[in-house]
Amino acid sequence: MKNKAKRFLINSGLVLHAFGAGFIGGITLSEVDLRKEFYDGISIKTKEVTKIQEDALKIRYEGEPDIYFNPVFKVFGMPGNFGGSYSQFFDATWIDVTNEHIKKVAAHEEGHRYIRILKGKLGLRNNLIKNIFSGRSDGERIVDEGIANYFEAVYRIKAENDVEKYGLLEEGGFYYYKKIDGCPVCYYTSGSNLVKPILDLGVDNGIEALAKNPMKKEDLEDLIGYQQRILRIVKKQ
Repeated sequence: MKNKAKRFLINSGLVLHAFGAGFIGGITLSEVDLRKEFYDGISIKTKEVTKIQEDALKIRYEGEPDIYFNPVFKVFGMPGNFGGSYSQFFDATWIDVTNEHIKKVAAHEEGHRYIRILKGKLGLRNNLIKNIFSGRSDGERIVDEGIANYFEAVYRIKAENDVEKYGLLEEGGFYYYKKIDGCPVCYYTSGSNLVKPILDLGVDNGIEALAKNPMKKEDLEDLIGYQQRILRIVKKQ
């Protein structure tokens, strides 16, 4: 999509692509301070985040993120800790300027952007049109949010001396997390525990194995089995 056309669609509020689902809305950017100094400040913070991730994960991003700001997450009643969203369709990141943890938000959303970059290098389709109208499957969301959480955790550990608490996957599979944590938190908790040992063996190889061997519906009941299958694939690469 050409840049002018993309910016027209986003700025006109004709389409909002949040959390993998398509919403039609009339959200404009008139309420938000888009002064050049403000945008440049966020861009600098995002560059700081990506540099830490690149060094720690031994990866390289392509280009710079296309960032937009709006308070739409509050409008749609999203929980306060969800301060941003990445759209694969537009290859654009929305950041809620009211969120005080902008660098953490950027770290998470850059993880989503890297998935798109790597899939493109591998020649894998992203099913962008499908995701707008039907949303991602549970399996796709678990993996995507798990990878993005991993990227966020790397930033927090390196830059803020934070401690990330991972656990072993539960026997009850995804439905255990859905019952205990509720949605959408269940995608983040199950995804984090699923992908960590896989990405610890190498981020690019891990994402490639997950992308080329997507989770099937029956895998939702046996996340441990799926994880072990992917680990075997990565170790053979």
